[in-house]
Amino acid sequence: MRPADPSRHRRRARRGVVAVLMATVAAGLTSCGERTATEPGIPTFDTTPNVVLVVDDDGLRFTGGDGSVSTDPARWSTGTLLAVRNDGDEPHRVQGGTRFDTGVLEPGEQTLVLFDEALTAPTTITVTDDDDPSRTVTFELVPGPRP
Repeated sequence: MRPADPSRHRRRARRGVVAVLMATVAAGLTSCGERTATEPGIPTFDTTPNVVLVVDDDGLRFTGGDGSVSTDPARWSTGTLLAVRNDGDEPHRVQGGTRFDTGVLEPGEQTLVLFDEALTAPTTITVTDDDDPSRTVTFELVPGPRP
C-alpha cells in the first residue's frame, strides 16, 4: 500500500477553504441590495415645479410648470412647488410677503419655494419685485393637499 500524498490533502483543504470563502462573499453581496422596512432611507422629492413665476424687466407673471395647478385664477393648495425664475437681464429679488424671499436672483437663475404650511383658511399672497414694488402678482393658497 502506498502512503497518502500530503500535498494532495493540502490542495483539497485549500479548495474547501476557498469554496467556503466564495460562498460567504456571494451571500454577503446578494444581501447588500436587500432593504427591510425598518431601515432608514433618503426620501425622494420630485423637484418639477407645479407652477413657474417669471420675473424679468417687464414684471412678474405665472407660467407653465407641470400643468397640475391653475394660473388663471392663481389658486393653489398646500404642497404646491413654485419655481421663481429670473428671465431678465438684471438681477431681481422677489418676495412673497413673510412667506418667502428669493434673495437676489441673477439673470438665468431660479429658486424653488414649497408651500408646506398647514392652513385652516385660504390666504392671499402678494408677490412683489423688490426692484419695483409696483410690480405685483397675487395668488390664493388654500388648505388641503395638492390634487
